[in-house]
Amino acid sequence: MHLWRNAAAPGSSRRTLALLLLAACLLALVVRSGVIELLTQIQGWSAYAAVVPAAIVTGVVLQRVGTTGAHVHFRALLVALVGYAFFLRVLYCAQIELLPEEAYYWNYSRHLDIGYLDHPPMVAWLVRLGTLLFGDTEFGVLFGALCCGTVSSFFNL
Repeated sequence: MHLWRNAAAPGSSRRTLALLLLAACLLALVVRSGVIELLTQIQGWSAYAAVVPAAIVTGVVLQRVGTTGAHVHFRALLVALVGYAFFLRVLYCAQIELLPEEAYYWNYSRHLDIGYLDHPPMVAWLVRLGTLLFGDTEFGVLFGALCCGTVSSFFNL
């Protein structure tokens, strides 16, 4: 709770801060989507190549919003960015096909063991957990990686 209390400028309410962070995240989402759409549909780039410039533009937008007199505490902005990244990853995981390596992980998660020739068992266990929760879908296979990526993002705060 102290994070939100310290994040607002004197005289600002928590609601104002929350609305500001929400507006910054929505603005960044729209800009990022627009950059990806521009590069993939108009310029003919692959989706994988378009993600890098879109992420850079998103970072610039969020940095500018955070320094334009908003008086947002840096850590609160980082927490909002992690939440924003999680939201984008959920959308991305729900729409893509599995890579060959991910299909391989799904295959050996169907036969759980204490270890495998070329991988430790945690990947198989995480994939199994995701497929138990969300079925044998792409999102179910990628759910463990999504959660691990989000948790590891908080270690950098």
